[in-house]
Amino acid sequence: MFKLYLIIAFIGFVFGGDFCDRSDCNDHGNCIGLEAFPICFCDINYIGIRCEINLLNKDFLSTDVAMDAPAVSSSAVCTALDCSNQGTCLKIAGNNVCLCHAGFVGADCKEKFTSLLNTDPNGAGATILCTASDCSNNGICVGTKAAFSCMCKIGFTGTRCEKTPYPLCQNSYCSNNGICFGTTEAPFCACNLLYSGKTCDKVAENLCDMSDCSNSGLCTGTKSKYSCLCAPGYSGARCETPLLAGPLGDLGFCDLKTCNGNGLCFGTKLFPTCICNLGYLGLRCEIEPLCNSLLQCNGQICLGTFKNPICACSIGFTGTHCENKLF
Repeated sequence: MFKLYLIIAFIGFVFGGDFCDRSDCNDHGNCIGLEAFPICFCDINYIGIRCEINLLNKDFLSTDVAMDAPAVSSSAVCTALDCSNQGTCLKIAGNNVCLCHAGFVGADCKEKFTSLLNTDPNGAGATILCTASDCSNNGICVGTKAAFSCMCKIGFTGTRCEKTPYPLCQNSYCSNNGICFGTTEAPFCACNLLYSGKTCDKVAENLCDMSDCSNSGLCTGTKSKYSCLCAPGYSGARCETPLLAGPLGDLGFCDLKTCNGNGLCFGTKLFPTCICNLGYLGLRCEIEPLCNSLLQCNGQICLGTFKNPICACSIGFTGTHCENKLF
């Protein structure tokens, strides 16, 4: 971030001109750079080079979605407009609660926080940039050790981001590594795959796998409700029925072994066609990919294949994968 500010300052020195502000982003995002070359970081629900598109605008939404969506009372939900477009709005116990964006405070996020904390009146730290440790709760610090301001993350306020008027919920509220959104009064869990429920405490049904389909068929769906995509030459609900009969059918259809276990096989054992896995080559996928020096030899010289790498270590390194540094 500091390097970015230096680049912007250099551009300002070379080209001249005033620095941009939120007005250059249609008051819907924070701006860095010059008025002639603004770079906008849009607020939630806004996109575009100048944050000119409101995702909640009814003209932006698909007409099909708007027609099919159930009617919702305007008093039952709140939007960023209720927070002066400077925050995210939550509906808690019938009341609007604004979680202000960085640099804004107040019940409806109207006030712009620009005052500096003068921690060193003598100016001894005027040349030392402040750090995140000067602000609580991972707030962003702008200024020097002598005078700075804290830009708080959503859900925090105060001169040092030390206050939580509407405490955000913790991930510990959700089971099975679910992610919690909202506040402690109105939590919402985003569950990982295979889990469901208000707190992700319920185990969803397992997904099907290749064992549910015969003859190398591909399975989609769950264990109780699935469908099989059959390999050429097979049909049926589980790909159990061969399509060929007679002498040609007696040849038998090929399988994964025909392609050395490194690809999918279509056709018969006499006339197989292999679709190789990524990195494998050859009519039967018999040519393995070369080894990766960065992943398998710690950046040293790698000889051989991916499955059987041979590392040639530089002076000062040893070990099967050049993982040991001698000095």
